[in-house]
Amino acid sequence: MIKLASSDDSVEMMDAPGIVDPRYAVIVSKKLPPEYLKIAIENVYPEFYSRFNQCINMAFCDLLRLSVKIHNDPETQAAVCQAAKEIEAMLKAEQTEIENLKSCKKFLLDKMMCDKEDLGDGDESGQ
Repeated sequence: MIKLASSDDSVEMMDAPGIVDPRYAVIVSKKLPPEYLKIAIENVYPEFYSRFNQCINMAFCDLLRLSVKIHNDPETQAAVCQAAKEIEAMLKAEQTEIENLKSCKKFLLDKMMCDKEDLGDGDESGQ
């Protein structure tokens, strides 16, 4: 699915057949695997979007100008899909690591910067 709103240049894939919001255009191929088609469109869509976006909404007829390069060999298509999955998994792992490091940093900074009431009144004699 390609969102026709000017605020979003995303390409999405439906998990299951269903009703599609009119803000989307649906591209279906009987010959290509859906995952491969999505990857192929994602590779060319940002340039296409910047060229044909008309400020408010993209014209549906402009999608006819979308030119996508595909590999004809099914094995190559499967390899592209597998590589994309592996890259996505690596990106997700890196993002998780970044979030963990941010949490650790916050924890350590909170421990380093104690509150004023934790310091007491400065009188160490206990009186």
